[in-house]
Amino acid sequence: MTVPHVAFVGYSGSGKTTVAVQVAARLKAGGLRVGVLKHDVHGMSLGSSGKDTDHYWRSGADRVVLDSPDGLLMLQRPPASSELAAKLAFFAGMDVVLLEGYKREPVPKILVARTRQQLELGLELTGLAALAVPFDAGDGELDNKDWNAFLNQAEPGKAWDVLNLNNPDEIAEWVKAFINRSKGEGETS
Repeated sequence: MTVPHVAFVGYSGSGKTTVAVQVAARLKAGGLRVGVLKHDVHGMSLGSSGKDTDHYWRSGADRVVLDSPDGLLMLQRPPASSELAAKLAFFAGMDVVLLEGYKREPVPKILVARTRQQLELGLELTGLAALAVPFDAGDGELDNKDWNAFLNQAEPGKAWDVLNLNNPDEIAEWVKAFINRSKGEGETS
């Protein structure tokens, strides 16, 4: 069975990294084993050109592990299968994997949006499980009329979870409930 996972998706600048990091910290503080898989369409950069680790990676090594007092950093060439399930296999033993990106993958998603334009991305997505939008007046340009219009347009009649983007505790609680539902349903997506 695949580890329960949920993707934080949204346009650049929507706040998906910020909220995912905050949620990861809260889940970890709550005793969960948390993995993170971040999609980067721009290609990987070690940021240390000319350093030993970079030399090993550029040599074509299939796997490079940097061992330091702070932890291990593993770089590995992509698996033969580009399927997300092959990548999620690296997270065996985790309670949850938070994905950042993977908006085109058939996985459960939390759409992070601060503007109407960002919200419209949800019309193109499958697997949308929740919206994370700002509830505070003046933060972004969204209000509940925008959410309701989107919800009715996206999938009329669906019971949607709308989460406060500015309340990572609420989002972390939603993720925990989602994990429990996933385990109960035997979800493997």
